[in-house]
Order: sequence, then C-alpha cells, then structure tokens
Amino acid sequence: MISALNAAREMLGTPYALGARKVGLGCDCIGLIEHVYQRVRGKTLPMRPPIIADWHRGLTQEVLITAADKHLARVDKPILGDVLIFRIKERLAAQHCAVVSKIEAGKITQIIHAHDRKHAARVVEVPFSGMWAGRLIGIWRV
Repeated sequence: MISALNAAREMLGTPYALGARKVGLGCDCIGLIEHVYQRVRGKTLPMRPPIIADWHRGLTQEVLITAADKHLARVDKPILGDVLIFRIKERLAAQHCAVVSKIEAGKITQIIHAHDRKHAARVVEVPFSGMWAGRLIGIWRV
C-alpha cells in the first residue's frame, strides 16, 4: 500500500491541465486528489466534482467541500498526505485543494498542489505560506 504523500509526490512535475489526472501528462488540483485517492484506496473516487473553469467568477455552491465530506474524513490535526481545501476569494465557493507534504512542530510548512500560473504550470511542492494559511477551509484524510 502506498501513502497519500508518496502518491502525491508521484504527480510532481506533471503539467497543469484542467480536468486531467494522468501522471506526467496533465492534471489539475482535483486530479491530484483523485490520483492520491485511487493509489491509497485502490479505487476511483466515486464522485468527481464538476470542473468549472471560471470558479473565480461567482460559483457559490460548495462542490469541493461536499465531495470531500462524502468521500474523505474531516480532521482537525493534519498529518502528511492530508487533503487541504482553500477558498481563494471571500463569498465564493472553495476552489482549490492540495496535499500536506511537510509538517514541523505540528504546523503545515509545505504543500503539493497543481499550480495553474504561467511560471509554474505544473504540480509543485511549495511553502505553506501566509497566503495559503489564510485561505484554508479545512483538512480531510483519504
């Protein structure tokens, strides 16, 4: 059996591609979580939240949180490999997710996520900075 963190690390360097979930070929943040779920549980995630390219323009339905609550376990204290869900803009639905990749002194210090920016349009491991910490909604375990 593979750990959730090792499954996430398999995706590092995979190009960003909205709606995809193939190691080395392309994935988005949901695809990263789907890959982790499949590798850890040995089955496909039963419900894929809809891919909406323009979530930043007003989506208010909490499709990511609904899917996470249905198929993952919400937890209070993170461990390596846990799934994090973020709200990028106030008053809009959660629209990004990542995997905890490093914890120091009980605090998340690094995450793995599918980044869609031009300078890093791929799955990357980055510091869990104030920007991310301020947008965190919750933690779920695969």
